[in-house]
Amino acid sequence: MDGKLSRDELKAIFQKVSNWDDDMIDLLLEQCDYNKDGQLQVREFIDFMFRGAKMEREERGRPLRLVRIMAMHQAYFEDLQPRVTDFFHKHGIKNIDLNYEAEWEKALPYCEENDVDVLVVDSDAIRCAVRDDATLWAERDKWFDKHEIPEGKLFQIMPFLQEIVKKSKNPVIALHPWLKETKSQAACLDRITSQLREWRDGIKEKLKNYGDRLEQKERFQDRISDMEALIEASEAEEKRQKERDIAAFRPLFQQIADKAGWDEKRAEQVFDRLVRGTLYTETWFVEAFTEGSVEKELDKISVEQFPEDEMTVLTDFAFEHNDLAKTVRYLASKTGWDLKDQQQVCHKLRRVGCVENRSLQVALKTKSLNARLKKHKFLPFGDSSLEILEGWASIYAASHSLG
Repeated sequence: MDGKLSRDELKAIFQKVSNWDDDMIDLLLEQCDYNKDGQLQVREFIDFMFRGAKMEREERGRPLRLVRIMAMHQAYFEDLQPRVTDFFHKHGIKNIDLNYEAEWEKALPYCEENDVDVLVVDSDAIRCAVRDDATLWAERDKWFDKHEIPEGKLFQIMPFLQEIVKKSKNPVIALHPWLKETKSQAACLDRITSQLREWRDGIKEKLKNYGDRLEQKERFQDRISDMEALIEASEAEEKRQKERDIAAFRPLFQQIADKAGWDEKRAEQVFDRLVRGTLYTETWFVEAFTEGSVEKELDKISVEQFPEDEMTVLTDFAFEHNDLAKTVRYLASKTGWDLKDQQQVCHKLRRVGCVENRSLQVALKTKSLNARLKKHKFLPFGDSSLEILEGWASIYAASHSLG
């Protein structure tokens, strides 16, 4: 024995034990034969079956907890759960690593008292209760010293070890074969063979599901890569668009700086604050300053506020630069609205669709303005203000030859 099995040798072994077909052998090789040499090595098979335990230990960075080690006892034999829990509690076993010999000595009395034979398998070594001749134990064999099984010897005890490994429904942490009340070695083998027949149909689905999960992971990784590429492209385009918007906004801002008489240094400071406050397009600038949302928006993104004199310059320019805002400021000279009132009027007019003078004139002419405001939960204009607005609408229509 060289610790390797060819496909034909593997098929002969598994067909003798469980009547596996060619498809199941191919599935097993596909999942276990990592180096793709067409042969199954002991280490390949053990790593495949028990990689979950190794990965979990590495991720935790500490020994597995007791409850996980005894999980197979509790899963297979529900009546043992209270006794298992009580025994380890009394003996103060807190954490046990599968490779830590001293802690497992504390389990010896329990196993002897309750006729339990324990096989523990992890991804680094196979440690099991076997006799020196590595045959199945019979009724009176309780517990034997554990031996680390070399790869060559592993296949010498295939009739025992391979069947135990195969029959486990969840061989991630530990396997505990229950070989109690058997009359002979043959009876042990018969019972294991019977269990294998029940489990045989599940191995193909197990391997197929494992393959499906790998494919799903690969597809998921592909989707992640695609999404990351889209995000990267979107961020790059967003950056380019921001640069274009800032370049387009500079000439308008230069008009503000010239009108305010700011020197180059101060103008650049104001411009930088506008950019950091995302007020670097004409639309965003006009709406924010004419609707009074600048301070709130800057505070939301932790950008310092404009000094009062700069705020006045920027606000006045925004009102003068936008026709609707300019109209609201004109109407304020008739109604007595202060700056806050003017900004509130600009805000609610835009929210009900009156974004320019023409749409405001139409809403006033059709007597629909107050109805729109009420629908959108805004206060309607009072009679005196509405009369002034309607007067403006008539003048606007006449000056623009509108009916």
